[in-house]
Amino acid sequence: MKQQGLAGWLAIWMFGMAMSASAVMIGEGTRELTLEGEYQFSSELGRSFNVNLGLGLFILDGFQVGLTGGVSDNDVVTMLKGGGFAEYNFDVGHIFIPFLGGRALYSHTDLDDASEDSFVLGGYAGVKYFIAENIAVSIKYLFEWADDEIFFDESETKDTNSSIQLGMRFYF
Repeated sequence: MKQQGLAGWLAIWMFGMAMSASAVMIGEGTRELTLEGEYQFSSELGRSFNVNLGLGLFILDGFQVGLTGGVSDNDVVTMLKGGGFAEYNFDVGHIFIPFLGGRALYSHTDLDDASEDSFVLGGYAGVKYFIAENIAVSIKYLFEWADDEIFFDESETKDTNSSIQLGMRFYF
């Protein structure tokens, strides 16, 4: 839990640094393909991973909407999810671009012998760093709330989850 807290503060710091920097602005009509996630080699639940894929369209300069889906798995819980997102990218005139977003997802979770279908709302903040004209790496802090206890943490299920996700973003 302390690692997530530290990583969360790191993401917030990067967001603040990018906001203070002075480039790259993503224009209307641009499409973004996102691959992001996280992997833990060992935890109380064994190995754990989360992979998300997204496709967005910038309907205004800096503002995109799109579809996202993903899979999460550890030795106890398997989750499939899909839905929509909206994201705003701040024009700071730099190769670092801070962003804020939200998403609404449908989730199907298999927890031991039980299955749950849930509605999940999430909000996130992060920073993109352009390594080429049409490729960026990103880091974001994600907080999610579900209408059921579908997230597993240590030895209990709960209805909230937070994570730090690293990603690659491709623009065309």
